[in-house]
Amino acid sequence: MVAETADISAKRIRAVAQNFLSQGVDGVYFFNHPCHLENPKNRRFKHPANFRTLNTVLREAGSQRTLKGAAKQFTFWPGLPISVESSRPPEFHQTITFNILDPDIKKADAKAILRFRQIAERNPHAIRACRPNPFLPAGVMKYYLNGREIPEKIVRKTRRPRERIPSGFLLRRHELVEIALPARELALGENRLAFHIPRFPKASDPYVYIHELEVDVVFGTA
Repeated sequence: MVAETADISAKRIRAVAQNFLSQGVDGVYFFNHPCHLENPKNRRFKHPANFRTLNTVLREAGSQRTLKGAAKQFTFWPGLPISVESSRPPEFHQTITFNILDPDIKKADAKAILRFRQIAERNPHAIRACRPNPFLPAGVMKYYLNGREIPEKIVRKTRRPRERIPSGFLLRRHELVEIALPARELALGENRLAFHIPRFPKASDPYVYIHELEVDVVFGTA
């Protein structure tokens, strides 16, 4: 499993605080923060710079004013994985709905990076037993954000080895997919990321599982 870094922890704390504060809560309370400083697997958190990162974020998380312009990572793991199969319309269990309640996404220099893991597995309805290639050829899967197709040229795929991913699943070889685009293409509120394999299904076609949606919001050249 990839260990979480202090910087990622701070980005996630900001994102959680932002989404709650935007809904009108009176405040945000962090229980035993940052308890993972004592995790023996994450000893690097004890480095003074990392300790400062994890404590400085507490001064930022109390209001939307102090969170303004700060990098955030929104995570949407519950309800995943979802499965995608050939010819099934995206709206039938092939869409992830997620909320971004950060007005900063409308800033001119704001960029969003959508990130998830993708793996092709055997179709459980296939009559013939087969073990598909876990990596999909380019162009087979279509991706849509809020009803608009995402151009293939901005979809970046990195092959990953067999590993246990942070959400707890043990995956064989798979792909980490990253899509960078202007944050203004996100809606302030509910968003929909959809997946579609637009071809007539074959007996050997796989199920494609999507794990761990994350959305980074960064600014400037970050």
